[in-house]
Amino acid sequence: MFHARGNVAEAERRYKTILKLDRGEFNALHLLGVIRVQQGKHAEAAKLIGDALKRNPDSAEAHSNLGLALQSLGRHEEAVSHCRKAVARKPDYAEAHNNLGLALQALRRYEEAIVCCQNALAFKPDNAAAHNNLGLALEGLNRPEEAVSRYQMAISLKADYAEAYNNLGNALQALRRHEEAIANYQKALQISPEHADVHWHESLARLALGEFSVGWEKYEWRWRARGFVLDKRSFRQPLWLGEDNLKGKRILLHAGVSGLRPPGSR
Repeated sequence: MFHARGNVAEAERRYKTILKLDRGEFNALHLLGVIRVQQGKHAEAAKLIGDALKRNPDSAEAHSNLGLALQSLGRHEEAVSHCRKAVARKPDYAEAHNNLGLALQALRRYEEAIVCCQNALAFKPDNAAAHNNLGLALEGLNRPEEAVSRYQMAISLKADYAEAYNNLGNALQALRRHEEAIANYQKALQISPEHADVHWHESLARLALGEFSVGWEKYEWRWRARGFVLDKRSFRQPLWLGEDNLKGKRILLHAGVSGLRPPGSR
């Protein structure tokens, strides 16, 4: 009851109380694991939900949620396995089909991911996450025009869906519609102002338009973005941001990567 109403702290306290009395109580283990997924504590979530499944191995919900936790840990094959078990136990479980699609996307099995997202939408047409993830799978097959319509549908169903605005911006960038991409990045930032991926992606669009002042400033967000592949190198000398006069000084340039757009976000 508390969990469903959004009172996560009280729900967590009660689940822990139950587990003190019965360390193997299925619902408490499973739902505390769900809270850990929501908190980004995926290793702990996987352990809790895995323990829950030892008590009730036929729970479609637990298999699906374990798949979600495993995917966040990069254990995609295991995630696929558990999501398939969820679907086998509950064929009309839209969220499980969607989670299976996510895991398959991570393995670049985009055609299969598309089928999973379509299955999710067949059972739950208003599932904004499934529309968003279908867009990601379509982009994986270099079909950005189709992806755009899916992101737009996701946003129509969930107006505060920052990730969908971000992904829509990325698809529009792929179509070289940079001004429209920037407009969607800005909408995403109105919802989530500190979203590093969005700032970084916006920087790429602005640089493509020759808006170098704002573009290079925002490009510094790449160090905090999830999709950026390099670790930031530390030097004793200060970073030059174009403000100080370099006359009589030396500047060190070191290799990096180009600003390629990374995969979108769910």
